[in-house]
Amino acid sequence: MTVGSERRAKVQRAVDEWVRQLVDISGNNRLLYYKTLKQGTLELTACPTVPKQELLAGHRVALSTLFPPTPTEPEATARALKRARTIHRNALATFEEKGIDTLFLAVGMATWTSDKSTATPASPVLLRR
Repeated sequence: MTVGSERRAKVQRAVDEWVRQLVDISGNNRLLYYKTLKQGTLELTACPTVPKQELLAGHRVALSTLFPPTPTEPEATARALKRARTIHRNALATFEEKGIDTLFLAVGMATWTSDKSTATPASPVLLRR
């Protein structure tokens, strides 16, 4: 082995170790192991299609059009507003305290089998501001 190849091997080992330390693949990583939160999640799956498409296209959409009151759920808009305020308040606090943006719209969820953890991975396919 030449001096150059030994140096490359050492550098590669150091890079591999840095990457291992930077990327948390344990169950603590909420981007790999997402869990629905009681007040911190606003599920859009059942929302009407047109306002949801407008939102995904980047347009402003009123919560009342995404979560309109229905005979079976007359408080849908109020409940969505409460959750949205909680989500915004927590995201703002995280940004002010740590300088980290955490408020994203997750589009699609990917799952797979992991031999690293007993928890089932669930990760957003796309994150949108």
